[in-house]
Amino acid sequence: MQNKIPKPHVVIVGAAGGIGYALTNKILSDYKLTLIVRNKDKFSKINQKETNIIEFDVLQFDSIAKILENAVEVNGKISSLIYCVGVQLIKPLRNFTTKEIQNIINTNLTSAIIFAKEMSSNRLSNANSIFCAISSTAAKNPEPAIIPYSISKAALETMIKGLSLEIPQKKFIGVAPGWLDTKMTRSFSHVYDSKFKKNLSAKSAKGIATVDSVADLIISLIKEKYNCSNGEIVNMEEELKT
Repeated sequence: MQNKIPKPHVVIVGAAGGIGYALTNKILSDYKLTLIVRNKDKFSKINQKETNIIEFDVLQFDSIAKILENAVEVNGKISSLIYCVGVQLIKPLRNFTTKEIQNIINTNLTSAIIFAKEMSSNRLSNANSIFCAISSTAAKNPEPAIIPYSISKAALETMIKGLSLEIPQKKFIGVAPGWLDTKMTRSFSHVYDSKFKKNLSAKSAKGIATVDSVADLIISLIKEKYNCSNGEIVNMEEELKT
């Protein structure tokens, strides 16, 4: 009898969000999963022995190491970690409070830095493990009224590129989807209205990216079926134009 090849261990941070949830459902049977969420009610029907669901606020920076240690104790060393957490507010910078700016930077960037830092250790992850974070086309093409968000994503991309040089044996990559129809963007329906969506769709030969298409790309990246160099940020808007 042949020995079964053990399933890789994938950690999804923000598994209850649009991209994270789509990704979870697509790879549920193929991997040992650790799902890090603020509320696990969404996963009450999941009955997978190899799925470890952890309720956790990613802003508890000092506890991130312990959370990942717990994940490794349950499912073994990490093969891939996907950081899907993100927040956005839409208004002129002069109208932001300091607390709002700090929340965006801490959620989109600081927490991602600490997860990447901890996951970089060979004690917690495989020598050739993959870190993938969701960025945004706003990192390189900032728009009015989302300045703190754009800054956080630009810095996130800098971290990814820097870590790919600092630890070249591991892979650090990003996915920049452009605009997506998610719970977060639907909360700004006065901005992202039907006219906005029509204009955006007209610019792309393949239409607007969806959480499912982003999840499919991430799967290709962690399976290394998509030709992506270390430190690369995959721009999905460019992908959809071709």
